[in-house]
Amino acid sequence: MPGTTTTGNRRRNEERTAMVQLEIENQRPRRWNPLFKWRKYLKIFGSVFLIILACGAVAYASTAAIWYFFEEHLVTPDNSTTSRPKASSRTVTRATRRPTTTVSRHSLTSIEPIEESSPYHPIQERPGPFRIVGFYDSWSKYEIRGRQLQKLTHVIFSALDMNSAGTLSFHDYGIRKKFIDLVEMSKRVNPSLKIMFSIAEYAYASNFEAVVADPEKKKTLCNSIASLIQTHRIDGVDLFWKWPTKVENRDLFVLLLRDIRQKLNSISDSDHQYILSVVLPNFDWPDFKLSLDLNGIMEQVDFINVRTINYYGFWNSQWGAYTGPPSPLYSGLGAYGDSNVNWTITHYMNETGAPGKLNMGVPFFGAHWENVEGPIGVKEEMWFTAKAKTGEETFEGEYIPWREMEGWNLSAAKWHQESRCPFIWLPDERKFLGFENQRSLKEKMKYALEKSLGGITIWSVEMDDDSDTLLNSVQV
Repeated sequence: MPGTTTTGNRRRNEERTAMVQLEIENQRPRRWNPLFKWRKYLKIFGSVFLIILACGAVAYASTAAIWYFFEEHLVTPDNSTTSRPKASSRTVTRATRRPTTTVSRHSLTSIEPIEESSPYHPIQERPGPFRIVGFYDSWSKYEIRGRQLQKLTHVIFSALDMNSAGTLSFHDYGIRKKFIDLVEMSKRVNPSLKIMFSIAEYAYASNFEAVVADPEKKKTLCNSIASLIQTHRIDGVDLFWKWPTKVENRDLFVLLLRDIRQKLNSISDSDHQYILSVVLPNFDWPDFKLSLDLNGIMEQVDFINVRTINYYGFWNSQWGAYTGPPSPLYSGLGAYGDSNVNWTITHYMNETGAPGKLNMGVPFFGAHWENVEGPIGVKEEMWFTAKAKTGEETFEGEYIPWREMEGWNLSAAKWHQESRCPFIWLPDERKFLGFENQRSLKEKMKYALEKSLGGITIWSVEMDDDSDTLLNSVQV
């Protein structure tokens, strides 16, 4: 039927037209919406900003926590967790007085070497090359040699006499000739060597007390020092007062050094700056702290020869007579716990903060005991007790120069790790020898360099053998 056909065609045409319009609509590009795009970018930026902010907060909190920990728990030289001491501190961390209680022989054991704690000080640079100072004992039967002078930076002739008026003199013609020979040989073989002389006065025969208390006698001494330096064209003077023990001498000694320093400055010029040094004790007795103004002395001198030797010797005491090395680097025995180089040097560094002005003493000799009893402990090898002669307070023993140890079998010596020294113990003969050798001196040199000390001082150079075995061991 025609009507039905026309209606069907119209419907199909309408459907076809709708489909075509849909396809056209799908192919038409969409309209750009700028507001939508900015929202998208802001959302991304905000997310990134929040992430960065969160990371920054975490990093700041972590850094603050770490800094707080190390600021509050800074590790000091003695490995304890304390706050940093102030640079001006002069606290000595260990008492200088020996214990006065009696220590049981069976309770004594060797003390492990420990690093002494010390207050913080700004490190002072060494005022020049490492010093190798050699004392030359004018009373020795041995002569100093030119080859030895070539290996020193300073040589100190020991010693001139000083009378109660403050006048210096040579003890006799032989001593004077030794001094003149030393000066001539030094200038010939080592022109850069500093030549000095020592004024040595001991407590049992000292004129220092009379001189320091009298202005006129001090003036005489200063003039006598200047005259001798200028006459022989040498470089300086060393004072060895063993030891001022009276409190009233504390300031007088510093004033004496001040007057000598002023006199040396008055004769100095651009070519010659004269040297003033002193020998000071190992401070293991409390009297020294009362009678010696360490910092006052330090202000006047160019360097201090610290006598870190003779810790153990042939004398009795309330603690007994113990064998041992003349100069243990570490360790000690019972009441002698302070009797070692490390304790002494640490005390000087604590008090002064000037390691560059300190020379550590080293011995070119050993300590020999006879009539030695057994060791004080089953496991101990170094510390023995010496027995006095019957009915006497003296002990059979002596200090032996290195060059006179030929009678000992040095190759059989044992090494004592705690004290860093060798020793020989002959139980059948009841003999003991504590001494220095190449190994122990190299340990001391290593210590001196690590502590930034100014140098070492040898007591005394002529004790070495003809091959300079010990002197070669202390070369930088």
